[in-house]
Amino acid sequence: MAITGALIVGVVTLAKVAEDTFQTASTAIEDVQVWKTVTRRIDRAIRRSYANEQFPGVLVVPRVAAGFSFPETLVVWMPADGKPADPTGRPRLNELVFFMPAEQAPDELREYTMPDSQAVAPPVDDGAGWRSLVEQIRTNTALPSILLTNRLRYFLLGDQKLGAVRFYLEMAPSIEEWKNSSLSWEDLSWPQGLFAPDRGQRRVRIRIEMQLAPSPTTAGFDAPYCRTFIGSLSFYYTLQKENRVTQ
Repeated sequence: MAITGALIVGVVTLAKVAEDTFQTASTAIEDVQVWKTVTRRIDRAIRRSYANEQFPGVLVVPRVAAGFSFPETLVVWMPADGKPADPTGRPRLNELVFFMPAEQAPDELREYTMPDSQAVAPPVDDGAGWRSLVEQIRTNTALPSILLTNRLRYFLLGDQKLGAVRFYLEMAPSIEEWKNSSLSWEDLSWPQGLFAPDRGQRRVRIRIEMQLAPSPTTAGFDAPYCRTFIGSLSFYYTLQKENRVTQ
């Protein structure tokens, strides 16, 4: 009887381990699928983006809360059919796509558009203008949006709830270099030396970090577990020397 009891305990333990392993694997697969869905949507927008000397195709707008900066909004210039209203100037607002957490539901990562606005976007280096624009979008519940996931982990900072998604933008040559009159054309940080006397290739790289909670009901900071995903996207486009405006 003692041997039989020990065998029963062993079998039950193995069954429990197998069940837990299966559940963990299933959850992990589901999390990966959510991550792929989000990044495919962002990748699709970036592949259809337009860029020039005035706007690098994408832009990251940080949210300032309690004196801290959180780069949680990605802006992509994605004109219809790839044909912007002003190919050499700044984008119109109806040509932009905004990826960011929802204001009232920080566990939701959404894709926003402004289809009815013909206004011109602020200059790239106008940080205050871009933050004001993003805040208008964040608080305007009438704007059309697409839900990418409702399992974004969020945390509290004072009385604000912030989603755990971060976008980081790297460019070579950077916007600061491009406008710096003390740097000659040859001294700009061209990736792999990809430049000619009248043009050069700028590399744009976007890094994405996101934490997914087990479910929308357990997306708070004290969630029992969360999974962190990190990825990056890159593209190149041409800068014309004649369009360089230095300061």
